Amino acid sequence: MRTSEIVEKVLKHIEAEEVSEIGKILTELHPADIVAIIEALPPQYRVEAFHTLPTDIAADVIVELADEPLDTILTHIDPKEISGLARKMSSDEAADIIAGLPPEDRAEVLSALPLEESSKVKELLKFPENSAGGIMDTKFTSIFKGMTVTKAVDLLRESAPEPDELYYVYVVDSDSKPTGYVTLPDLLLASPEQSIESISREFPDVVRLEDDQEKVASVINKYDLLGVPVVDDLGIMKGVVRIDDAIDVMEEEATEDILRMGGADATESVFTPTGRSVAKRLPWLYINLVTAILAAGIVGLFTKTISAVVTIVVFMPVVANMGGNAGTQTLAVTIRGLALGELTLRNTWSFVLKEAAVGVLKGLAVGFVTAAVAFLWDGNIVLGLVIGLSLVINLFVGSLVGVMIPVTLRRMKLDPALASGVFVTTITDAVGFFSILGLATVFLRYLK
Repeated sequence: MRTSEIVEKVLKHIEAEEVSEIGKILTELHPADIVAIIEALPPQYRVEAFHTLPTDIAADVIVELADEPLDTILTHIDPKEISGLARKMSSDEAADIIAGLPPEDRAEVLSALPLEESSKVKELLKFPENSAGGIMDTKFTSIFKGMTVTKAVDLLRESAPEPDELYYVYVVDSDSKPTGYVTLPDLLLASPEQSIESISREFPDVVRLEDDQEKVASVINKYDLLGVPVVDDLGIMKGVVRIDDAIDVMEEEATEDILRMGGADATESVFTPTGRSVAKRLPWLYINLVTAILAAGIVGLFTKTISAVVTIVVFMPVVANMGGNAGTQTLAVTIRGLALGELTLRNTWSFVLKEAAVGVLKGLAVGFVTAAVAFLWDGNIVLGLVIGLSLVINLFVGSLVGVMIPVTLRRMKLDPALASGVFVTTITDAVGFFSILGLATVFLRYLK
C-alpha cells in the first residue's frame, strides 16, 4: 500500500477517534515507513499518531524524523516519556534527541536515565554536534589483543552485545588504545588457541574526538569500513562511528551543499513553516537583487547599441544563461572534489587550468552553433561572430568562477557551497551582458 493511501486511512481513524486502529496500522510497518507516514501527516495530527506506537518502535522512529516534525513531537511529550524513549536508544542517538530540548527538560530527562547511561550521554553532549565525539556511539565491543580466540569468544557470549556492535570486534592493548579489529568470521575460522593479535586487521586510519563528521564519513567511505574507532588526545578509544551513522552524515552534508548552493538555509526542509522559510531565504535574495541590479546597470550602459541592433536583445539571455549553466557544472564538480578531498592545495591550479580549457572548448562548440543560428536569423555574419565570441568568453569565465568561488570560500574557512550558485549566475549574467553588448558596440557599423 502506498504512503498516501496509508496517510488517508490514518487521518480517517484520527477524525473518528479510533486510536487503537491507528496503532494497528502503524505497528505493522517498518520504522522507516512509519517515519514517512508521520512526516506526511498535518502537524496537528503527528503527536497523536506517534503516541499510538510502543516505546521500542517509537524510539526507532523518533531518531529518524526530520527536524520540524521532531520539534513538533518533542514539544508535546513530557520529559519522562522522552527518558523512556532514550533508554531504548544508543547513547549517540539519545544525545541527539536530548540536545534539542530546552535546558530544564534536558536536565529532567538526564536525571531520569540510569546513572551509567546518563553519564555517557552527558559526555557526548560536551562535543560539538557535528564532530566525531558528537556522533560516536560509546557502546562497542572490544577485546584484549593478548587473548586467545577461545577466550575472546567466551567473552562475547558472556557480554551478549547487540548485533550492530558485532560489525567489528575492536582489538585494544593494555592502555585501551585500538590496535585493529576482527570480524565474527575471523573468530569462527581461526584456531581456538591462536592469539587475537595474530588474526586482527589494522585500521588504515582512526579519528579523533574533535574531528569534523565529514572527515569521519570520508574515512569510512574511502577505506570501505563498517566502523571506525574514535580516540582522545592520548589515543585511548572512546567510541565508534558506524557505517549507518556515516551514511546519515553523507546525506546530511550533501543536502546541506545542495541547499547552500542555491542560497537556501542548510536546515530547511519541506516541513519548514512558511514564515521561517521566507525569513531564511530572503537575505540571499536581497543580495542577489543588488547584484542583479548591477547587471542590469551594465545593460543600461549600452542603450544606443541596443536601439541600433534590436536583434542583439534576443540573444542576450542565451549568452547569460549558457555561461551560468557552464559555471554551475564546474561548481558541482569543484564542491564534490573539495568534499571528497580530491581537490587540494597541490592540484588546485592544474584543476583551474583544466576547467578554463574545458570552458573555452565548450564555448567554441556552443558558440559555433549559436553563431550559425544568429546568421540564419538575421543574415549578418558579423552578428553571428559577436554572439559566438561572447559565448566563448562567458563560458570561459563561468568555468573559472565555478572553481574560484568555492575554493576561495574554503580558504576563508567557510562552507564552499555557501550560495555559490547565486554568485556564479550573477557574475555570468554580468559578464555575458557586457561581452555581447561590448562586442556589438565595437562592431556596430557592421551590424546596422
